[in-house]
Amino acid sequence: MSLNKIKLNPLNIINLYNNTVYATPKNEAKKANESIEYEYIFKGNNTKFISVIVNEPNFAFIEDGNLEFLQKILSACNVQLPEIALLNYAKQPIEVAHLQAQLSTRIVLLFGVDTASINLPMVFPLYKAQYFNNVTFIQAEKIDNLKNNAADKKALWECLKIVFKI
Repeated sequence: MSLNKIKLNPLNIINLYNNTVYATPKNEAKKANESIEYEYIFKGNNTKFISVIVNEPNFAFIEDGNLEFLQKILSACNVQLPEIALLNYAKQPIEVAHLQAQLSTRIVLLFGVDTASINLPMVFPLYKAQYFNNVTFIQAEKIDNLKNNAADKKALWECLKIVFKI
């Protein structure tokens, strides 16, 4: 008789252990035993510590037309695309605390991503800079929607002028 084929009923298992036994998923066991490092995949060099988070499920990072529009926004703020960290929330869940730890972010621009999605414990209006935990956040509509809405573009620009001191 092989030890691998012994069947125990739940009562026998309870009697084998004096302490409480918990079944934990493999991921939970990892969290308890070791620190997990978060490695977000991003485009750019992050030399200015600016994170731009978009929500584009059909693209690895961002659709070409939206990228061109984003480059214009950044250029107006005296920032170039290689100087930021561009992340796509649709491809990887992002938590603001882990983002801060990995990228030392000072400014976060959210395009089509709400604050609850990134575990930010506050809600704030679109196009209003909010400072929390040494980071300035700006929440905006998805770039697709923003491109064709003059009022939203103007509201974003007014906010960016303050944050980037233009």
